[in-house]
Amino acid sequence: MQNEKKSLVEEALLQMKNLEEAVTQNAKGILASTMKEEISELVKESLEEVEEAESMEKVSEMEKGEISHKMKEQAELEVDDEESDDLESDHEFSDETLGD
Repeated sequence: MQNEKKSLVEEALLQMKNLEEAVTQNAKGILASTMKEEISELVKESLEEVEEAESMEKVSEMEKGEISHKMKEQAELEVDDEESDDLESDHEFSDETLGD
């Protein structure tokens, strides 16, 4: 009878150990799956942030290019205006000298 009880206790301990191993393996699987999902989400968010930063950088470069282009246009207009003023001034000067 004592051997029977001892055998039952050993069997119960063996079953508990097997159950513990199964739970541990299950937990590892759940952890790996969860971590895989978490890592994938973090990578996705990081890529989105990089894409957003690159997009904003392109917009900034485009804006700088537009500003530079507008400044060049403005400078050209100012040069044209000055040349026009100079021509008018020359024309007026020549009219005044011819009239004398």
